[in-house]
Amino acid sequence: MRVRVAGFLKVNSTVLMVEHFKEGKAYWLLPGGGVNLGESAKTALKRELKEELNLDCSVNDLLFVVESYNNRVDHIIQPTYLIETGDIDLLAPGADKRVKDFAFLDQDKITSRVIYPDIKQELKEYLVSKKINKRYIYKKWID
Repeated sequence: MRVRVAGFLKVNSTVLMVEHFKEGKAYWLLPGGGVNLGESAKTALKRELKEELNLDCSVNDLLFVVESYNNRVDHIIQPTYLIETGDIDLLAPGADKRVKDFAFLDQDKITSRVIYPDIKQELKEYLVSKKINKRYIYKKWID
């Protein structure tokens, strides 16, 4: 089992997503990454966002937790936090070589992208209502 922490940065009616390219596949996900032994989830999220997008942020409330699995052997727990930043103009792909791009996606773009884990519906609902209907989500990590 792994823990992958993620950040939800909402700007107007969009959410910040990153595009990863791994094992010959391109897919989108909320920015974030693995938690190191002894590291808090919030500290890990700040570190990962700096590595992926050169983003300094504050980590706020826990939005939801996604538990997922894939066709290999991975079982993933993903706490997802609301994040804030002062200057999105400084965003740029950072040191993480898997990150190929980033974008602020609206509802239509979320629908048309491959997103891991498959939380498209939950992302779109939050963009519209600013409410989370479920704090715990069990979804397959599309593989």
